[in-house]
Formats: sequence, structure tokens, C-alpha cells
Amino acid sequence: MTPEIMIVMGVLFVAILLFIFEWVRVDVVGIIMMVGLPLLGLVTPKEAISGLSSNAVVSIIAVIIIGAGLDKTGAMNS
Repeated sequence: MTPEIMIVMGVLFVAILLFIFEWVRVDVVGIIMMVGLPLLGLVTPKEAISGLSSNAVVSIIAVIIIGAGLDKTGAMNS
């Protein structure tokens, strides 16, 4: 195994532990992973954020924003 593979496996293990035990919020863990991998030199910054421009991600973000707006206005309670 190459050193890069070992580092990625370690980062993945830490992420899984953080997801399971929820010592840190899930969104914070995701951001830490997205920032940590480029800082460790395992991926380029462009590769780290490349998936954010896909239609699926944009659609999910839009649905979350709409749901939060409906919840805040009370429209979901009536």
C-alpha cells in the first residue's frame, strides 16, 4: 500500500467515527473532509469541490432551502 492510500484510509476512518458518535455535527465533518483532503495533498482543490456543481447537489440544496423557508413561515404546520 502506498502512503497516500494509508492516509486516505485514516481520514476515512476518522470521518466514519465522527459520523457514528456525532462528536461534531455531520455538516462540519463533511466540510472538514472537503478541506482536509486538499490540505493533505491527496486531491487538488478543484477536485475537492467538483461535485458541488452537479444538478443533483444543486437540486437537493434547493429543496432544503425551500423546506426551511416553509418551516420558518409556519406553512408546514397548518
